[in-house]
Amino acid sequence: MSFNLGTPPVGQPPYSSWTTKHLRIVERAIAFAWARLMSQPAFVAWAETAIERDITAELQRQLVKLLNTGEVRGFSTAMFAPPVRGQEVENHSGSEKEKRPDLTFHRLAARPVDTQNAQFYECKIVGRGRTLNDYHDNGVMRFVDGRYAWAMPHAGMIAYVSPPPPAAAIAALDGYWTAARSSAQMEGLPTNQLEVDMSIGQAVAISVHQRTFMLPGQSLPAEIVLRHMWLSAAA
Repeated sequence: MSFNLGTPPVGQPPYSSWTTKHLRIVERAIAFAWARLMSQPAFVAWAETAIERDITAELQRQLVKLLNTGEVRGFSTAMFAPPVRGQEVENHSGSEKEKRPDLTFHRLAARPVDTQNAQFYECKIVGRGRTLNDYHDNGVMRFVDGRYAWAMPHAGMIAYVSPPPPAAAIAALDGYWTAARSSAQMEGLPTNQLEVDMSIGQAVAISVHQRTFMLPGQSLPAEIVLRHMWLSAAA
């Protein structure tokens, strides 16, 4: 038996992109869940000093509630499994077995069924002393270098934003990456001019990044599209 190393066997990574419709359903659920949390004064006060892990745990709990109630159109138990926090997955080479993206969404109809066929999110606090250097180096780069979402053409970043910097993702990221590009010293810079998707009411900035690691079938992955949701953690 022989394999064409330039084309992955059927059912093997890279996996097909989810539709924009499905990605927006997830984003709408995240935005709705966050608005629900921020409507609670006790949560707002708590989130001002809470660590990233604990904020994400509260967001996950609220998302599971919404999945059961069906309040967000399309975000239902007929379409999605419960979002998972810290799901253990392998990196692109299989050399690391316990990589833990912060939030993972599995679409029940996605084929093939695989832990890597998902929409993965990395969550970061921005502000309160946490800078865009951390957002890029310990967030974006995890998708660029094949630690997370290596089998997928898309993934997401969620920021819990406390001023400064500005709460608008596209302005802050564009300024940060433009400055980094001029210094020519940073890996993982976007290959595109950032775009913004306003279709769910919550701004979603979109960046595209080249990836150079090898997939298990000895083929290069395509670029990865990152969808950035910045959620205000300030009252």
